[in-house]
Amino acid sequence: MAPGPLVPLASPAAFRLGRLLSQFRLVIYGRAVAWPPLDRWLRLAWLAALSWLVLRLLDTVIFDLVLRRVRVPSLLREILVGLLFAFGLVLSIQWLFRVQVAPLLATSAVLSIILGLALQETLSNLFAGISLNLEGAFSLGDWVKVQDHIGQVREVNWRSVHLVTRTGETVVYPNAAIAREVIVNYSRPPGRPRIHKTTIGLPYEVPPEHVTRALLEALADLNLRRDPPPEVRIVEFAAYSIVYEIRYAYDDFGILDKMDADLRYNLWYTLRRQGIEIPYPIQVEYHRQEAKEPLVTLPRLTSFLESHPLFQGLSYEALQKMAQEVRCLPYARHQVIFHQGDPPDGMYIVLDGQVGIWVRRHQQEHRIALLGPGDVFGEIALIRQDVRTGTARAIQDTWVVRLPLETVRQWMETYPALRDNIMQLFESRMEALEAFWMDETQEMKGQPPEKVRQVLIRRLKSLLGFPTGRET
Repeated sequence: MAPGPLVPLASPAAFRLGRLLSQFRLVIYGRAVAWPPLDRWLRLAWLAALSWLVLRLLDTVIFDLVLRRVRVPSLLREILVGLLFAFGLVLSIQWLFRVQVAPLLATSAVLSIILGLALQETLSNLFAGISLNLEGAFSLGDWVKVQDHIGQVREVNWRSVHLVTRTGETVVYPNAAIAREVIVNYSRPPGRPRIHKTTIGLPYEVPPEHVTRALLEALADLNLRRDPPPEVRIVEFAAYSIVYEIRYAYDDFGILDKMDADLRYNLWYTLRRQGIEIPYPIQVEYHRQEAKEPLVTLPRLTSFLESHPLFQGLSYEALQKMAQEVRCLPYARHQVIFHQGDPPDGMYIVLDGQVGIWVRRHQQEHRIALLGPGDVFGEIALIRQDVRTGTARAIQDTWVVRLPLETVRQWMETYPALRDNIMQLFESRMEALEAFWMDETQEMKGQPPEKVRQVLIRRLKSLLGFPTGRET
């Protein structure tokens, strides 16, 4: 039966153009063949576009809205949309052109063999991709290792998997190839901590307990996961050093390189501060001819003390002796010099770099000072010997001079000029001391500022060892 009249979908002008084209005849081998009506092709194109739009809309509504909590691989969604579109396209062709497509496909055995051989690798990648998605070995955003490449999964399509390495290169693995490899997923299972290990060789002369404390101190200021806590283990007694293994937990593999670099950065400063030397290789350790020169020499330290207001009035010989009794300590950026609440061990002078002072009150930490070379901090330990009243942290790579408390007290007894200079230091910070004294001392609360200052000055003179009745 001939198909009925078709209703034009385009404008009247396009319909008339289709009727005109339908009157042409195509001559093949001397026989006239009717030209297919143009309006049927327009209908087919319109139906195909509408079907694709509807399928995409359904895909978004179902998988991105209704089933957004269910992890459906993107490759399976693409395959489902493609199959439904192909099925709809076949039905549209049968309806518009009155052609039975299924018998044609069933009887084209030769064509099927040719297509199968031509698409063998493509189909292999397609089914391997389906297998990988069903297995759920990885998903977008996961960090994985395949062969010698470590990267983040950025794309999974019908043919390949795209990895972006930590240095920015894109590595493309065909699905069939990646399905045959061992895949290490650093992001699974989510929420579970993973352990990273870093080794370092340190001298036999230093006790392991001392080394362990120093290595854990280097970890203290890093933004690491604290559950489980970091730990240090001895893994080998090597030829020229003891090999220690530092183990710490992490959540994000993407920043592991930076965390490990920050750890090694802190290790140099911490080990230097603790007097632990990282051994040189044997060919360097025993064949070096040049003498090691310390970063802070005794003449430089003596000159620094001579120019500092705290040591004005002292002889050069006394300053040389003092320079031998103090310690110059290096701190990496963000490392803590002392914490609020720690027992005090001395007062400090910034030799190089910057130091910030923070005070924690009402569960909030506030920075109250930013110190540079020559600035003194921690001097409150001279009048309050129980706990630190603030936290000192290096803002950048910093060297500080630590003056032990007992040593400073001995110096004040031996050198009155130093005691006077320290008293002047406290008087220059009298306003901050008054606020601190009123907060810490119950009997001073509500007293007028003049009385608070008089009591504070008498208290400072007594604590600093001034003779009774002496005025400054």
